[in-house]
Amino acid sequence: MVDTMSTQDEIDLSKDSAVEAVTATFSITETEQVASESEKGTGTYERITVESEDYPLPINLRFFTEYESKVGKDTNWVARQRGQLKLLAKAVFGEPIWNRDNAVGKSFVATTKDDGSGYPTLGRFKAAE
Repeated sequence: MVDTMSTQDEIDLSKDSAVEAVTATFSITETEQVASESEKGTGTYERITVESEDYPLPINLRFFTEYESKVGKDTNWVARQRGQLKLLAKAVFGEPIWNRDNAVGKSFVATTKDDGSGYPTLGRFKAAE
């Protein structure tokens, strides 16, 4: 006997997430510039760890600032990540210039979201009041 589910028994979970959407004030606790190399390419990214009293876990953000593909792939995604870092810099410093050394201890408001892999990331960066 084969035990299979009918389509009536299937549950579509494609739009569900384990990440709860929370808008909160986050503080930057750690920053680091990281060199990255793989068989597909090399680059550098900013790793930024943030925490909030309103969110149960620290969140690690990663924004590539440079990347060179070894396999000829499009790297337009780097410009989008630089754009997200620019929005974070404007929320933290009031201008589109990132300074990792001065960022630790600074606060901003953001909303949690699923990064597409089931892990939390942040979006909608705004200055903290």
